[in-house]
Amino acid sequence: MKKMWIIKIPNKRTFDRRLATISRDIKNRISIMGEFFVHDKIIDPSVLSTDSMYESQRLCLA
Repeated sequence: MKKMWIIKIPNKRTFDRRLATISRDIKNRISIMGEFFVHDKIIDPSVLSTDSMYESQRLCLA
């Protein structure tokens, strides 16, 4: 006979607390990753993203 397992899901306060921690930390992590990418020459900081350029051109032509 197959057993049915009940999974306990954390309450909303637990999720809110965990997400708040991630939110505070994510900007710092993204900044550090960007610095590593520039330092290791993985990206060129002088180049804009093509999506941003496309959006700018679309807005100017509208």
